[in-house]
Amino acid sequence: MKTQYLLDTNIIVFLLRGQMGIRDSIERIGIDQCHISEITYAELLYGAECSSDPAKNTALVDRVLEDINMIPISSSLKVFAKCKAHLRKIGKNR
Repeated sequence: MKTQYLLDTNIIVFLLRGQMGIRDSIERIGIDQCHISEITYAELLYGAECSSDPAKNTALVDRVLEDINMIPISSSLKVFAKCKAHLRKIGKNR
């Protein structure tokens, strides 16, 4: 099984801006190995809405992400809550 990558918002912003060699890295590992979460998509859309040209930047975000699998998070929320509560109880998270 190939390594899978969950790309965060900063990485996608670097990709959109053509910075940090992200495009080359994604081409090297394969777009099919790259994923984003719904949270990353929401953050990117928020950034586009705050920009000087929301329609253009929203379209750019959607175009760049059309080949990247988006992972839903709703099925993970209960696991997140349990893990975070456990970490807090044992003093590892505030």
